[in-house]
Amino acid sequence: MNSPFLQQLRWVVLSIGTAWIMAEWTPVGLAGQDSCSCEFSPLAYETSAYELAPQWRAGNKRWSPPELVGELRRRAEWEKSRRELNVYYYRIGYTLAFPLPLSSRPDSKQFPAGIREIQYPWLTWLSWELDERWRILLAAWQFLQDNRAKVLLEKELTSLAWENYRGDGNVVGLPTGHLAGVFATVLSQADIWTDGHHTALVRTAIQLLDDDIAPWFEKTWADNKPITSPRLHNYVLILFRAAQLARVVNHPLAERLDRRAEDVFRAWCEARKPPTYHSEGIAYDGFLLDSVTEWLEGLPPQKKAELLEVGREPLTAFCRQAIALTLPGRGDLQAPLGDVEPEMTFWATALARVGVWYQLAEAGWLLQRFPLSRLRSTGLVELLRHQRFFEQPFPEPPAGPAEQLASVTLRTGFQRDDVLVAISLPRCQMGHLHADAGHVVIGWAGRFWITDPGYQQYRPGEERNYTIGPQAHNLPVIGRISASRRGGKLRELTAQAGLQRAVVDITEAYEKLPPGSQIHREVSLRQEAGGTIIIVQDSFVGLPAGTEIEYHWLGGQHLAWYFAGDQARLSDGNRSLWITFSESPIQASQLDRHPGSRGPLALRVESSLEGTTEITWKFVLYPSIVWQPIGSLQPPK
Repeated sequence: MNSPFLQQLRWVVLSIGTAWIMAEWTPVGLAGQDSCSCEFSPLAYETSAYELAPQWRAGNKRWSPPELVGELRRRAEWEKSRRELNVYYYRIGYTLAFPLPLSSRPDSKQFPAGIREIQYPWLTWLSWELDERWRILLAAWQFLQDNRAKVLLEKELTSLAWENYRGDGNVVGLPTGHLAGVFATVLSQADIWTDGHHTALVRTAIQLLDDDIAPWFEKTWADNKPITSPRLHNYVLILFRAAQLARVVNHPLAERLDRRAEDVFRAWCEARKPPTYHSEGIAYDGFLLDSVTEWLEGLPPQKKAELLEVGREPLTAFCRQAIALTLPGRGDLQAPLGDVEPEMTFWATALARVGVWYQLAEAGWLLQRFPLSRLRSTGLVELLRHQRFFEQPFPEPPAGPAEQLASVTLRTGFQRDDVLVAISLPRCQMGHLHADAGHVVIGWAGRFWITDPGYQQYRPGEERNYTIGPQAHNLPVIGRISASRRGGKLRELTAQAGLQRAVVDITEAYEKLPPGSQIHREVSLRQEAGGTIIIVQDSFVGLPAGTEIEYHWLGGQHLAWYFAGDQARLSDGNRSLWITFSESPIQASQLDRHPGSRGPLALRVESSLEGTTEITWKFVLYPSIVWQPIGSLQPPK
């Protein structure tokens, strides 16, 4: 009864049944950029929206092979049914429609002002949506033999006769790179093309390379200038995508583009090491690595093997960092430090490719539990391509303290009831990192209880001031001086007798402090019989007596505040987090909402250095509702 034939037949039947169910199921709340576009109602541009979305709250549920196939079928059916391309610009809350097929480049007059102070990147989000659509149609042909998807893909790509493939402002930009990448991927699949469609798309690809990439490359990258850390921002993906396309169509620039892309990759690997610590945070590092890893995948075998050896440590370290920063019970959500927008799950695609290359068990474990509808199309395809790897029985990743390029984490585990304490530690000057060294985020039970907006608003005004200012971060404001530089040093990171502990020097994050001042933040985590205790202790050296100290602690959106005795409490209706301040009682009058906040309330507390050089905050996580301040759990000594 368990013959290989019967097992295979059972799998086919389950695949067909699950695929039909998934094609009929239409949940709400999924943001367009992260799955199959506007099939689902978009979520608010705020991290808690993803934490609370009902279709993902269960967390850590392993997907099955039939569910994997069903997710592709569901997306393909949706793409085939679309009559227009609706693009949700989640950062500013606009939804714009474009015709299908999109045979001409949208005119700038079709776009509203967006953000009046800058050239808003309308075409970037459009190119993301086109990339998602075309890759799903291609995957439907490859894995489901869906001929209608193939016909649609051919039609849309061969009708894409734009006058140029530049980005907004008529300059080569991210849209150029994304279009080059998807053209390369599709052209590398020889079995899809019929009649003159292949010739037409090759002609389009050569036009993009000749008219757009060639002059851009000669001006931007064909030089002998050192490839320093500031040059390695995520826009460099354009170079990798251009090299990928040039190689596929055998363009005269192919060898030069590949060689320069290799130079940049080697420089990126070197810059990840101390003392540079190059990073833009997980979301934007992942955004770049999605392109870099696809470029690596297509290299000749010998060159690929050589560069994978060069990249072994930085690439596997990226995977460890991405995993370490995930919310317990929600492997798709990153601790909101810096610009970590939950709409951007490019990092999961990079995790899938790197996990397979280096056979990383921790990557396999996490991606087995990644909500399939949260993957970008490239990530879904990687799981389909490497099902055997992702179906293995992987152990849960190790817990405990860990250091990342721009953060430090203390963690009890990866299940929903475990606790994560993430501490920001930017050590380079890249823009998607905030000036928030020492900022603490606490994740537990599927929520970030002590949180951060997780993005920076580009539109000037209250919201931008909030997202990158002191009101959104829990660093001390010292004598009205807030942290304004990306600077931090890790002094200690230990785990002994059940106590996890990190000490960071945040002095360099501040400007204009008195000479000789030193500011250290010590964060500790310990589990006891009654719950979990987190202590945040700030020490101040070289400051005059009476110096004013101000704090802002953001509670997760829709968590409930309550005040009793001298403490504050957060609850989700089932659990409690009690907050104690060493210097004075916490009062309800200290609860505040910044005018620029999209949701989180802040506990704003003022104190002063009167005869003390240390200020302590205690957070007690208790697995039930408690109405009286908790006194039985004592801070670790």
